[in-house]
Amino acid sequence: MEGFFSGLVILIYMVSHYAAESIFVFACLFPIGFLLSVAILLHFGAQGRLIASYRKAKKTLRNGVVAGADRAVFRDVCLKGAPTSVRLAYSAFAEGEISRFDFAEKAKAPIKDRRVFCFGVYYGLSVASSVLVFLSFYFISPLGEAFLRFAIVIFFLSINGAILFFVTFGYAGSSERAAVKLAELLDGKILRKRPDADEYPPLRYTGGASVEEDMIDERFEGESAEKGVERLRRLLREIDVPNV
Repeated sequence: MEGFFSGLVILIYMVSHYAAESIFVFACLFPIGFLLSVAILLHFGAQGRLIASYRKAKKTLRNGVVAGADRAVFRDVCLKGAPTSVRLAYSAFAEGEISRFDFAEKAKAPIKDRRVFCFGVYYGLSVASSVLVFLSFYFISPLGEAFLRFAIVIFFLSINGAILFFVTFGYAGSSERAAVKLAELLDGKILRKRPDADEYPPLRYTGGASVEEDMIDERFEGESAEKGVERLRRLLREIDVPNV
């Protein structure tokens, strides 16, 4: 172990005489290069392609609806660049096999939050480069200059680290909102056969205390209060019972 550290010190001493300035420049430019690389990957990755697909679909469906064979054309034009899982979910959605809630969940499936991994790599390499800069100038310059170079590198790392946080957080939130909004947009603009789960079963009165109580017992068991009240109101209008 002692021999390893001794050899490492000698190696850093030799490198510092030939490449100290190059190491310093690399340490200052590394945060900027890493930030640009992450931004490009996010833009052309699943998150960016989902956001772009939503914007294109919103622009296309602004003044009309899609029905019949146009559903496939819409998929090939507006969702061409979307992740594969989104296109498959759209095909099932257009055929009425899944609801918009299921579509939103499937659209968000390929969106993986890798911020922890991203920040781990960034700060791990940043700390290593900062220490290397300090040691390089420690052997060839006064201690004050070594600390100054170290402080300059830390400054660049901190500024770009904050920008990296907002970039990754913004893409993660925007992509999830895009999945939900795309599902809502398609639900209102794509004419399709509704899933069987969205259709109302025939009304039956089984001798309960009232028609309203019977409908709640038989048809809304297990549903949320808000959804049950909304469906009950619609059913009351259908059978011409005064709405309460």
